[in-house]
This record gives sequence, C-alpha cells and structure tokens, in this order.
Amino acid sequence: MQVPVQLLRTGGSPGELARSAVSLAAGQSTTVTITWTPTAAQDDLRLRVLVDPFDLVEETREDNNSAELTARVRPSGLPNLTVSGAE
Repeated sequence: MQVPVQLLRTGGSPGELARSAVSLAAGQSTTVTITWTPTAAQDDLRLRVLVDPFDLVEETREDNNSAELTARVRPSGLPNLTVSGAE
C-alpha cells in the first residue's frame, strides 16, 4: 500500500513543504527521503514529518506516526543561477 508522508513547517507560517509516498506493509518499517528546497536562510526552523496524515491506513496505534525536529537553514555560497554565452 502507498502511504503518504508529509514534511510540514510548524512554526512561523505553518504549512506543507513537501510530500512523498512510501510502499509499506503491515508491521513493516522503512526509511523515507523527502527533498525540499528552502527559499531562505532561517534559524530554529521547526519541522514535523507525518506518516499517513489522512488516516488512510487502519492501525492499532495512531500516536506513532509523527516526528518533530528543529533545523537551521544556512545560506549557500554556491550560485543558484548560472548564465553562459551562446555557442
């Protein structure tokens, strides 16, 4: 079964940052990679990861589907736009 996984910002202006899905059978665990590109540097960015946020999967426990963390986003020294001349 495909189970949705959300990455959410919980502080400041809350909302969904990214979404993915993982194939997961009953009693199984797995690792999920979610890619998100921040738009600005920020200290103490509060994030939450939710598995099955829409309650699509019937479970015996619903209280173990989330994790919270605080991240620090730093500016990159790399260019985000590269322009080259025509050949």
